[in-house]
Amino acid sequence: MADSHGPVVVDERDHVLYVRLNRPQAGNALDWSTFEGLHAAFNRLNDDPDVWVGVLTGTGDEIFCAGADLKSLPREVAEKRKQGIPLPDTIMHNLRVRKPLLCVLNGDAHGGGAELAIACDMRIAADHVRIALPEARVGMIPAGGATYRLPQLIGRGRALRMMMTGEPVSATDAYNWGLVDRVVPRTGLAEATTECVTAILGSAPLAVQTIKELVETSATANSELIDAEAKAIARIQRTADAAEGTRAFLERRPPAWCGK
Repeated sequence: MADSHGPVVVDERDHVLYVRLNRPQAGNALDWSTFEGLHAAFNRLNDDPDVWVGVLTGTGDEIFCAGADLKSLPREVAEKRKQGIPLPDTIMHNLRVRKPLLCVLNGDAHGGGAELAIACDMRIAADHVRIALPEARVGMIPAGGATYRLPQLIGRGRALRMMMTGEPVSATDAYNWGLVDRVVPRTGLAEATTECVTAILGSAPLAVQTIKELVETSATANSELIDAEAKAIARIQRTADAAEGTRAFLERRPPAWCGK
């Protein structure tokens, strides 16, 4: 069951973990408790064998995430630092989610909110959404991984333009640039999410996770990619799902995945 009162709402249904930023009164901004909630949710996505896909979105239909909560987060970070407690890891830094993670942009994504979306594997946006990285306009720089992830998505020039100017990008431009994978009317967001999740669930979960692992390895230009791929193929070939996939193909029926 989902707890609808916390800063991060988590709900598991049909092999999918739905994670929702839930501070609408603050633009779903990221404070310490939100980072803690995201940390717990992403670890659950990794650790629960019955969860095969994650979906990240926000409460409301105007703002996905306004970025860091500047009213509270700097103070909270300073207080925790005195106690030797670091900011909880998330997908933006130091926490790698092994399973596919879809970001559903229900509203605007600014600063850390944009970086949270960029750190996901795929993005669907409502057509009214605007995405911005305005940190430089307040003398800061993006701190959630955008400096190395964004150029891989949209190219160096466009990434520099977004980060150096802070100008918002429309959903249409984001789609044309490759920053989001699909744009739909806000009323069609739930249906588009279901379609994407259903398509992913139609593939063997361990194969999907291994594909993500190899793509991430290739993105880092790791010299051990070929060896990693060979080992991964051998590992996947020994799984029950690999055998089931072959049987289902030969028997001309949908496969029944078990995640093993």
